[in-house]
Amino acid sequence: LFRSKDSSRESIMIVEDNKEMNDYLASIFGEKYDIIRAYNGAEACKKIARQLPNLIISDLMMPVMDGLEFTERVKQDVTTSHIPVILLTAKTDENDHTEGYLRGADAYITKPFSKEYLLARIDQLLAERKLFRERIRQQMENQTTTEEDSYEQYLVKKDVQFLEKIHQVI
Repeated sequence: LFRSKDSSRESIMIVEDNKEMNDYLASIFGEKYDIIRAYNGAEACKKIARQLPNLIISDLMMPVMDGLEFTERVKQDVTTSHIPVILLTAKTDENDHTEGYLRGADAYITKPFSKEYLLARIDQLLAERKLFRERIRQQMENQTTTEEDSYEQYLVKKDVQFLEKIHQVI
């Protein structure tokens, strides 16, 4: 429904079991981003293998696979570990937030949330990733012959593994 044929647009995966909330989130972002929708973590895992989104927004409490398990799977997979994950939940307990961050969430937003706040957080996370990719690109272009100056100092372990796999394939 909200998927555009314009491949230059960034994509957001919405993982939310409540149809009304899923529809609402899709309507917020549909004008600016391509939308990939899933209604639980297991469904999202299947879709993410076919369409790598630029960012994921996931509910915390869902059937089949909850947001914490889904986030952990995303962050443990070298092909998806770079994707920012925002967890949405009605839970306000600090321990829940801590658990989300320990599982790899990049942001944790409690419901009800401001549409403007969520959009600002998404824009900020995507801008950070774009800057990160640009730094890697510049570092690779400016790379000297010594290994000490390699771009690995800017990457987390999983990103290094991912880039090594890309180099092997190439």
